[in-house]
Order: sequence, then structure tokens, then C-alpha cells
Amino acid sequence: MGFNVKDLKLLVVDDVADTGETLKLAVEHLKNLGAREISSCTVYVKPWCRFKPDYYARVVEEWVVFPYEHLETAKYLISKGWTLEQLLEKGFNRHILEHLRKSLS
Repeated sequence: MGFNVKDLKLLVVDDVADTGETLKLAVEHLKNLGAREISSCTVYVKPWCRFKPDYYARVVEEWVVFPYEHLETAKYLISKGWTLEQLLEKGFNRHILEHLRKSLS
């Protein structure tokens, strides 16, 4: 069961538009459901994005790590050989890294 979007004016919001494919798919799906007008917005957009959002805050090339992803991303990068010191230099939260250091001991 879905929400009826026929004739509505909508805003699709996402955190990052990398290739833009997910954003494009969402906008096309809402159009097919009969939305009258659709705008898109992201916090970050990559310069190589093929489907640019209508609104965005900043263009970035770097891998974006949001505060709620620090622990999971740090664990992943450590599994790939990164050190806690390298993560700290890249701006990872010191408290999260200290927690991670204790759990790895």
C-alpha cells in the first residue's frame, strides 16, 4: 500500500548524489505515480553526478562520512589497513575512535 501522490508538489531529499541514479529513479517513480511537480535536494553532490539535484549545499569529490556513520566506517577502514591515527587525521570523532581502540584491545 502506498501514499497517493497524484497532483502533489513534492520534494525528494537525499544526503549525497554520487552518480545521481538513485535520485533519478525516485523522481521518475513519483512522476509515474502522477505527481504534479517534483524537485530534488541533497546536502552534497559529486562533480561527476549525471542527474544533478535541483538544490544542493556543496559539491565534494571526497568520500562523505556522516557523524552517524563514524563507527561503522572506521571499522571498515581498519579492516582495510587504516590506523586509528590516520582516521583521526581525516577528522573522525576522537571519542568514537577511543571506544573502538578499547574494543579492539
